[in-house]
Amino acid sequence: CDVIFPQNLISLNLKNNQISSLHDVHLPQSLVELYLNDNQIRDLNDVIFPQNIEILNLNNNQIRELRGVMFPINLEDLYLQGNQIRELEGFRFPPNLYYLNLDNNQIISFENVMFPQNLRKLYIKNNQSLNDIEPLRSKYPNLIIEYL
Repeated sequence: CDVIFPQNLISLNLKNNQISSLHDVHLPQSLVELYLNDNQIRDLNDVIFPQNIEILNLNNNQIRELRGVMFPINLEDLYLQGNQIRELEGFRFPPNLYYLNLDNNQIISFENVMFPQNLRKLYIKNNQSLNDIEPLRSKYPNLIIEYL
C-alpha cells in the first residue's frame, strides 16, 4: 500500500471509500478506533489489526467469513452488520469484546461459537433461521441478545 499513516493516529475513518481489500495495508499501532463501514471488503484473512483497537466498524461490506481472522485482543466494540457472513462455528471472539453487532447477515447457527464472558450485547436480527437462541441464553446468562 502506498498510503503512509501518521504513527500517532488514534482514530481513522475510511467509511464509504470503495475499499475492497486490506491486504498489505499497514495500520499504525496507535489506532484505537477504525471505521471501515460501507466499503466493499470481502475478506479479512491476513489482515493485521493493531492490538490497541477498541472500536472496529466493518458494517455494510461483503465479508463472507471470519475463519482465520485475528481481531485485536483489546477490541471492545465490533460492528459486522450488513455483511454476508454465513458461518461462525468454532470462531473465538476476542476476550474483551463487550458489544457485537451481527445483524443482517446470513448466519444459520451459533453452535460452538466462543463468545467472551465480557460480552454484554449481541445483535443478531435478520439472519437465517436461528434455532439455537436458548442455548446461547443459558450459556451466557448476562448477555442481552437482540434477535427479533
